Amino acid sequence: MIEYKRFISYIYAYAGGVRDKNTGFAKAQVQGQKFELAINLRGVYTDTPEYMNVSLVMQKEENKSKYRLLIVGRILVNNGIGSYMGVFNAENIENSGFEFSDICGIAITKENDTYYMMSSMWQDDEINENNIEFLPKGYNKNLQMKQAGDEAATPQTTEQSPQAEIEQVGDSVINTEEQQKNTDSQPQQPLRATETENFEIQEILDIEGVEKLFEQEDSVNVFDDDYYYDCIEVTPETLRKLPVEDEVIVNNSFLIHGFYNYKHLLLGRVRENENHTRYFIGVPGMYSNRDRFMASMFGFDNFKKSHRSDFSNPYFGYWYQEF
Repeated sequence: MIEYKRFISYIYAYAGGVRDKNTGFAKAQVQGQKFELAINLRGVYTDTPEYMNVSLVMQKEENKSKYRLLIVGRILVNNGIGSYMGVFNAENIENSGFEFSDICGIAITKENDTYYMMSSMWQDDEINENNIEFLPKGYNKNLQMKQAGDEAATPQTTEQSPQAEIEQVGDSVINTEEQQKNTDSQPQQPLRATETENFEIQEILDIEGVEKLFEQEDSVNVFDDDYYYDCIEVTPETLRKLPVEDEVIVNNSFLIHGFYNYKHLLLGRVRENENHTRYFIGVPGMYSNRDRFMASMFGFDNFKKSHRSDFSNPYFGYWYQEF
């Protein structure tokens, strides 16, 4: 288990590898297996609101000249300001095989454009468009090392049939070895720890299945009115089974952050809708302008105050969205 660490580093803009002004700061905190990354940008001017990629910069491999960038999220820059918050497993970041000790900085880049970037290196070095490479989506360091080891251990035959060498498709010729590499590089959907133990987690529940959740769990008294009712506490694993878009649940850093802080999420029914088949998801938190901005970035545009006695704070409530 990784010992507790917490530090703040400045972020600088780079254009063509030349360091420019300070554009904000990043805060990293590790406690046990939980790694939290918060980024605040200021003075990053774009013509229109623009999403940029947030990457973790990994140490160079032995005998390699390039840093490897692992994309872990996006940050919306609007009117020169942007905020990002991510929560990861410090011992296996985004199922990549990398752990916190492999990180040597962060980078923020535009889509398909590395001439202008922002970075914060945690070591005495700098990155630019000439010494970086982006890792493909779904990359796993341990899997790649295993495949490389298997290839090295496999004896090479001196003769191969033409059919094994190539496959003829129409007027084009495709090398099967290159074809396999391309296949291996395609993003794979990683299994989460809970999914390896219970494969039912991969199934999307129908309306009847969602209704059974409310029958199995005790409801909690959350709001002063009953517009949202039959509220139950759930986990991200439970929500991943609901009939909602994957981007809303699976890759929602704001939702995961709220769960880590308060140890629950909220699922409830919405009154006054046809067939009573609409529901809502609530992320616990305290109301503030900063959190309102962050919540809206991740699809939770509304906040409802809660009177829960176990979270006695006048600003406590839930950022929510209906589905």
